[in-house]
Amino acid sequence: MEQRAADRAPRGAGGREKVKPAPFPARNGKRPFNASGVVAVGERRFVFVDNKDPGSLFELTLDADTDVAVRIRRRRLAGAGGGALGDPEGLARVDRDGEIFFIVASSLSVARGREINDGLLRVRYGAGGDLPAEVMSGFRE
Repeated sequence: MEQRAADRAPRGAGGREKVKPAPFPARNGKRPFNASGVVAVGERRFVFVDNKDPGSLFELTLDADTDVAVRIRRRRLAGAGGGALGDPEGLARVDRDGEIFFIVASSLSVARGREINDGLLRVRYGAGGDLPAEVMSGFRE
């Protein structure tokens, strides 16, 4: 059975299926989330950075049937790294010895003409509670 053109996903360069953004109604306090880096941590579970909230990461859970966000949970960054990173933008996942770590990177921008957002954090992922974080100093040396 052939699909109608209207039912097919739009195609991008190279014939690959394009991913459509899907906004979620949850908010970070009174403002919408400003999600930057995103990594998968399980089936239909993702962690993302909100670059307006440097003291936390956020865990997003999608509904199994509709791919709609059913929960966004704030995961505070604890320890020496909590709040130490200005303007977080990037997020990468590292799996090592059965554990999950995140590397959170700043935008590396200059804010307000003098403050430099310059840093990396290593974050240990766990199923619940705060996330232990530590500053990765000297990465530019």
